[in-house]
Amino acid sequence: MPMKKLTIIISALCIFAGCGQKEEDTTLDQMNRIVSFLTSSHSPRLISEADLPDYMDDDVPPQFYTVYGRAAYRYIVNYYDEGRESRREVVRGDRVSITYAAYDFTAYRSVTIAQLYATNDESLRDAMVEAGWTLDEANRFYVFEPRTVVAGGGDVISGVSGSLAGCREGDQVEIYCTSSMAYGDSMVGILEKDTPVYWRVKIESIE
Repeated sequence: MPMKKLTIIISALCIFAGCGQKEEDTTLDQMNRIVSFLTSSHSPRLISEADLPDYMDDDVPPQFYTVYGRAAYRYIVNYYDEGRESRREVVRGDRVSITYAAYDFTAYRSVTIAQLYATNDESLRDAMVEAGWTLDEANRFYVFEPRTVVAGGGDVISGVSGSLAGCREGDQVEIYCTSSMAYGDSMVGILEKDTPVYWRVKIESIE
């Protein structure tokens, strides 16, 4: 192989490796920040599902988050509701109707309407208008009706799609995704590249 061509190939491999390390560093930093938020912002305090065997308080049921695909985090708010276990459970491949609100989570703290970038939640309409949203039919970031997605499918970001499995009808779910489980280095709406996101989801029904 000519030396010039070999040099170009080696340079390309080095650039690729460098990019891969940068993406890995970004993901790890976002993972750490999300976990820090989860374990410090909720009451009762959230723990990882992996730590449930070590939970010691017999009087208070543990509130916990589940990790999906290493870099997405799910917390089912109403996990201990009476009758929840009798409701239908989402399995991979199910078509799931959801109401959601999606937020830029760059600040790693409780979100406001200013961080909202997409929703189909009718209850947010007035707040959106007050925040300056132009509610016209051409805006693809909101359609005020339930959205149907496939659990584990590709019609919504992977962190949300994968986190739906194991939820049940009626569940209120918080899903936190690193950018690697969201939009990666793409710019979407108000979101910059490598933006972590938070989705608040209600499972309306399962087909």
